[in-house]
Amino acid sequence: REFLLIRQLANIPNELAAEFFERVKALAKEFEAADEKSAAEGDTRQTYGLLIGFYPTFYFSEDQNTGES
Repeated sequence: REFLLIRQLANIPNELAAEFFERVKALAKEFEAADEKSAAEGDTRQTYGLLIGFYPTFYFSEDQNTGES
């Protein structure tokens, strides 16, 4: 079995964030659909969890971290 946990921060424009948001929602729907499909087909199944967080956050800029103006 594999386990994946990633934390990533990115400074991106709001338009790109909106695109990522839609793709993340689509991935979650695909995951749910896979569960429904395998249940309908009677496949041998293993339960997997999917936890996604995608949100705006606040961090100081480099200038504020170093005390520079």
